[in-house]
Amino acid sequence: MSKKELVFLQTIDDLLQSDLNIKSSLDVMAKMKGLPKKVSKASVEIRSDLEAGSLLSNAMGNCTSLKFKESQIAFVESAQRSGKLCDTFSFLRCREEKCSARNEKIFGMCVYPVIVILMALIGGIVLSVYAPSLVPDFSRNFDYDLYHRNVIAACVKANLLLCIFGLSLVLIARKNAFEYQRLDVASALKFLTEAGTDMDSSLHMAFLVAGKNQYLKESVLDAMLQMENGEPLPSVMDMFGGNAKSFFEIALVSGNLKTAFSSLVISMEKKLQKTESLFISLMEPVTICFVGAYILILLKDVAMPVLFNTGVF
Repeated sequence: MSKKELVFLQTIDDLLQSDLNIKSSLDVMAKMKGLPKKVSKASVEIRSDLEAGSLLSNAMGNCTSLKFKESQIAFVESAQRSGKLCDTFSFLRCREEKCSARNEKIFGMCVYPVIVILMALIGGIVLSVYAPSLVPDFSRNFDYDLYHRNVIAACVKANLLLCIFGLSLVLIARKNAFEYQRLDVASALKFLTEAGTDMDSSLHMAFLVAGKNQYLKESVLDAMLQMENGEPLPSVMDMFGGNAKSFFEIALVSGNLKTAFSSLVISMEKKLQKTESLFISLMEPVTICFVGAYILILLKDVAMPVLFNTGVF
């Protein structure tokens, strides 16, 4: 989602929280000078569709100025049935703000190792090209061809090591992103349950929230099939792993499904926070270790032969 869609959600949520109805909120947004042009234009488009008799969800879906997610439109459609439009926009705003903050955080964490890897790769390429021409032949019998081949082999090994490190970071980031998407689905189910939406409809919404994550979508589809086959709720919610099954076993006894979802979301958030803290604390020392190994490889096959040739060793 772009920042303009987020600005739209933030602004309309603020206006709805001020006890304005949806049409009045859109009128105010259309006249606000501080908003991006596309947000103002979208407000006019949606307001015109509402005036023509369209539902808000349809108006948002038909909007050409801003591209709303299918899941957001589905949430608004659900809010039209439940009458909790204000709560829904607050949820969507909070959800997108968390997503934006999370993306910025991940980007910030990856800047340092990415810069180190790129600089090292460039340095290795430059070294493999120019190192042999910079070595003086003090012993008069220095094999430059062999040295050049050894330099290239060393640079390939060193850069391959950094590529493995970079690939590991990508895999960790993807795993972390998947867990956040799973938390997003759990948060959506929590909100829908609190809004009084039945479980079948909530799972259909969760399928849209899963977005392009095929594995997560298959998990939600499997949960929907289990519900249709009459499987107990703890088995259905086992797709979230961890303590999810026990939370919903307690819910079956107590009859309080809202508490089960709240406990699930809190548990998943705590687990992700611990994982992030560990990742951040290990990022710099692990990067230093890989760079150290990179330098050792280059010292062994690039610098040491030169030192032997000059008589230092």
